[in-house]
Amino acid sequence: MSSSLDDYLIPPLSSSLAQVLAIVSNNAQDQATRPLTEAVASDPALSAYVLRRVNSPYYGVSRHVESVDKAVRLLGGQTVCEIALEAGLQQVFPYLKTTAAQNVYNALMAGSIMTAYLAQKMAGALRVPHHQQAYLAGLLQQVGRLVLLQQKQQAYAAAWYALPADAQAGDAHALVCPSRASEQQAIGVDYVAIGQKVASHWHLPRVVQACIRYQFSPDEVVHVPYRSIVHVTRVANLWAYHTLLRAPSTDEPPALADAPAAFSDALEALAHLRKKSPEGLFEHVAAHHADALAAADARTQ
Repeated sequence: MSSSLDDYLIPPLSSSLAQVLAIVSNNAQDQATRPLTEAVASDPALSAYVLRRVNSPYYGVSRHVESVDKAVRLLGGQTVCEIALEAGLQQVFPYLKTTAAQNVYNALMAGSIMTAYLAQKMAGALRVPHHQQAYLAGLLQQVGRLVLLQQKQQAYAAAWYALPADAQAGDAHALVCPSRASEQQAIGVDYVAIGQKVASHWHLPRVVQACIRYQFSPDEVVHVPYRSIVHVTRVANLWAYHTLLRAPSTDEPPALADAPAAFSDALEALAHLRKKSPEGLFEHVAAHHADALAAADARTQ
């Protein structure tokens, strides 16, 4: 199958989401509290989503939060920005019709949030340059896949289903994260290239664009200060999908020895770059594993 990037339309951002994105792009999450409050409150759907999340058991607020202003004061601009970005992503890419496509959508949303959470924790701990953008970079690293799913639902969803390696006769196909090559063979276009198109159209920060463009080749990043965060988001992404789609699902992180080669290689590369031990980095990932799963679960319900 052959296809062209021109065949795919890039969905527009709402004005309120664009304002939130600008605040995050300028690392002003905890300073621009009034613009953030006004941006979220101006969009009834976005405001309702944020307040529903803030009042969920995940955040454990003692009293019902009835306004965006109070949510910002209670949880801080950073957290409200994260919730608003997640909400906006689900507004841009709404729920789908078929069960197969919806299952892939759920996996992509959960994987994106888990990637964002882990990337933020790792980037902060390692003090990599531009670590403030790690959440946004992790959240949008797979945005090209969301475009493919939205616009090629049946064909793209089919690429995510396969028989398990140890399948027996009569076993059902399981949800798997396809390789970049198998996706391109099935759809005829590279989701990374589509992600770059989205990033340019939405005017994402250049460091976030680098995380999308070079997610398979971090060492090719020309601007050296971006290289570490690209490595971080790659490690976080590989771990997120490895653990989200494994069977049986569990909150306990698998051992490093059981991780796929791509994850181990990415971890080694990041460890070498930051002059850390791979085992030490893995302990950090594993320590945040349960919280990342909880965040993905709470924010996709």
